[in-house]
Amino acid sequence: MTKVVGPDNLATTTWFYQNDGLKGKPYFSLTAEQSYYTGFAPNSSGQISSTDISNWTFSGGSANTTAHQLNVENYDNALKNYNADADWDVAVNRSLSSAGAGDVVVAQFMIDDGASTQSKLYLATSDQSRVGLYAQPSGTGHSLSLLTKYKTSTEITSDVLFSDSVLKKYLLYRLFFIGESSINVRVWEKGNPDNFAERTITSMDDNLSWGLTQSVYQGTVWLDAVFEGEALQDSRTTYDVITQWDSVSGGATDIANTNLY
Repeated sequence: MTKVVGPDNLATTTWFYQNDGLKGKPYFSLTAEQSYYTGFAPNSSGQISSTDISNWTFSGGSANTTAHQLNVENYDNALKNYNADADWDVAVNRSLSSAGAGDVVVAQFMIDDGASTQSKLYLATSDQSRVGLYAQPSGTGHSLSLLTKYKTSTEITSDVLFSDSVLKKYLLYRLFFIGESSINVRVWEKGNPDNFAERTITSMDDNLSWGLTQSVYQGTVWLDAVFEGEALQDSRTTYDVITQWDSVSGGATDIANTNLY
């Protein structure tokens, strides 16, 4: 991922393929007037910075304790949130709920491979409405479902986005507020955007601000690269890939039968 920010806070963020066939090619670009960004860079002592502490509320333990600490995961700084208990007491919340109509929120996150680990990542309002994701153990990994809640009603998590593929992989979660009452949710695997799911939720609250929350139940989750801003342009690039040579019999020309070596 690369991000270029101008003096007027106009930010262009681009994500790139990481697989062999398309490695290094851009697949998604977002231009927005940036209002907030953190990559959870450590302070001089290697701990959560005072800036991040002032922008987030930590529950189930203070910042820089076992519940909430910085961790280098996949060569990247991330906020590691850990809960040893079978409850939802450990959470991190944006201290300022500022996202609304015309805005976009992007968060990079990851879930551990614990057999009991559950996690929720969502935007919430002051009247308890929620839109986001719910992860729970499934098969050999974790399933990921859409999470919605309107005011004081019960959470709905029946819409499964990924059935058994969220196993300690960084995923990107993007919410775009189409209007005052509609939200587009898109989640994809970092570096492999062809593995994605997308939904649009309508009839949500008008004229309310939304703030990001990540919570964990008996396990570990990571949060990284949180971005908020007024969306100006959102573009995706797709490619047609033709395999000219491979090492598999049949289909494309076998590498052993060429003069490439």
